[in-house]
Amino acid sequence: MKKQLINDFLELGLKKDDTVFIRGNLGKVGQLKPRNIFLDALFDVIGEGGTVVTLGFTKSFPFYKVDKKYIFDKDTLPETGALGKLCLKYKGAKRSSHPTNSFIAIGQNANLIINNHDQNSLLYDPIKKLIDLNAKMIIFGIIDESPGFTTVHYAQQKLGLTKQSLFKNLFRVYYRNQSNEVKIYKKSDVGGCSSGFGKFYQHYVANNLLKVGNIGKSSALILNAKEAYALEYKLIESNNSFHFCDNPLCVSCRLSWKYNMKDSFTFCILKIMSLFKGTKR
Repeated sequence: MKKQLINDFLELGLKKDDTVFIRGNLGKVGQLKPRNIFLDALFDVIGEGGTVVTLGFTKSFPFYKVDKKYIFDKDTLPETGALGKLCLKYKGAKRSSHPTNSFIAIGQNANLIINNHDQNSLLYDPIKKLIDLNAKMIIFGIIDESPGFTTVHYAQQKLGLTKQSLFKNLFRVYYRNQSNEVKIYKKSDVGGCSSGFGKFYQHYVANNLLKVGNIGKSSALILNAKEAYALEYKLIESNNSFHFCDNPLCVSCRLSWKYNMKDSFTFCILKIMSLFKGTKR
């Protein structure tokens, strides 16, 4: 299996010393025994000068029912699936200390990427460092289920949209700071729903940015972070709602943004109708 993974990473275009931001579903790759062979194969391709980065996102809670027993620290297991957990426990792994949106990095540029990303940072700050490093981004096994790339959220952030959520400061979590003190973190910026990020796929293809391949038994997509971000920023700048999903009853997309209140009336009407239909049955 390891030889196949190495070949798949090479076929996708990975090279020595690459910085790779990766999201995916390890369960769709095939038999990984032990699971470390996934990252071992990846580092066999990018070498000691390469870097692997993934999401280490964790829980937050509505302000009225914050779990006092859940306290984030750098050992808290990610809520981003098996890949996040694998990366966190891999040799040499580093993790940013942001209480809800931490990033995990392994390799040459790990410290550079995660440094200073803490409770005082915006959610997606490490993405800027990935862009500056000319990183490559891969998603596998989740192309439709969890579509798109996290650079879209960074485009939202740079355009000031993540600060315009009506959910701002409503979600919170306890965390342990560097002095080992337990503090409360209020989430002051919000990325929101990402189910609509698949809308960017056709634009990546039209601009020759996207390459399709496989990682084991799973389908994979790869593109350059800097090029993807430039395109995403342009599309969202021209239409701040471009990345919204198509679900008319999505609370995040239809009801939570100050700059998109025009959809709130339609949402309320459809919601009332759906409740009425449910009662009628």
